[in-house]
Amino acid sequence: MAVFRVEKTKDFTVMSNHHLRNTELSLKAKGLLSLMLSLPEDWDYTTKGLAHICRDGVDSITTALKELERHGYLTRQRLRNENGQLGDIEYTIHEKPATGVKQGISPKRENPRQVNPRQAKPEQAEPEQENPAQLNTNPQRTKKSVEDFVRAHLRGFARTIPSFIMAYGDGKLTLQNFDEYTEDDVFEEVTGITEEDFRFLRDGGEYKDPETGAIEHFAGNLFDETVFNDSIEEFWKKKQELADYFDATNTEDIFDYIPPQKTNQIFTPRWVVEKMVDELEQNNPGCFDDPTKTFADLYMKSGLYITEIVKRLFRSEKMKEVYPDDKERVQHILKNQAYGMAPTRIIYLIATNYILGFDEQLQSEMKNFVQADAAQAAKENRLDKLVEECFG
Repeated sequence: MAVFRVEKTKDFTVMSNHHLRNTELSLKAKGLLSLMLSLPEDWDYTTKGLAHICRDGVDSITTALKELERHGYLTRQRLRNENGQLGDIEYTIHEKPATGVKQGISPKRENPRQVNPRQAKPEQAEPEQENPAQLNTNPQRTKKSVEDFVRAHLRGFARTIPSFIMAYGDGKLTLQNFDEYTEDDVFEEVTGITEEDFRFLRDGGEYKDPETGAIEHFAGNLFDETVFNDSIEEFWKKKQELADYFDATNTEDIFDYIPPQKTNQIFTPRWVVEKMVDELEQNNPGCFDDPTKTFADLYMKSGLYITEIVKRLFRSEKMKEVYPDDKERVQHILKNQAYGMAPTRIIYLIATNYILGFDEQLQSEMKNFVQADAAQAAKENRLDKLVEECFG
């Protein structure tokens, strides 16, 4: 008899088990819905976009969407432009079947009505491929109850916890002090929710029911404190375990354990970084053998690019001849050869904690890595001035 084992070691997503337990759904439909729920809650994408991030084609995706719609996990709304003309179809994703949709029965189409005499085409049942249907999971537009608000925010918030630990973790972070580590605006930038929202999910509070207008009480306690704290501790230990990126036996890095974030927090995969540095060396032979050469990443996201350069310099035989002592060689490289800028506070902390995480003393002494928006400076034609101000 075959035995299946499940290893849960890296990325995770918080979602309802309802669709996974629904025996009426095909595996394709369950998989597609799980994929959509795993993306950030404010993610907008098209049917073509879905096909782009999985092996199935547009037709296969459309078939699965129809099945999910029949069972109430998708509802559709035909949008109108400012002239009242029918336009794109907007789909709303539900973790549980929407109320008022009879499961297993295809929704009946409304008869097309001409609300504006300039509208020539009746409503189409199929999403147009020229203007693909927009699948929207924005909770501000689609959630109508506190329960849906909680589920949407909890799912998005859970994905950001590893990044938060990378930036602010110190081995003492817990559920009870999670909202005390940053300023309000930085907390929202990191987690995607405000500190007030977080405390509402954790501690509960009063809210106004959007349908009845009545003041209701939400009990909170959305987080299992033991599981939450254990998860933080486990990730922190993994971060410490992988902190020494000079260890050639490490075949992974801590970013393998961080789910994809919003656009400005997407980390370049390690294999891509290695290829980039390989090409740098091919175009500049011997560049990692010269202790006077300098290297800069003016738009750091993770610190992976800088650490790969640091490793190449550190392992250079010629560099070893000049600086035979390992600690002295590392200090020379990080103080005199490697430089970097990060556009935001969260990215700056993630990158510098990764680059310097193996040595607390270096973290306190290092001046070569700064928080500055090189992209904005380049647009304003003042990048050279910014570099001069930051690094002299």
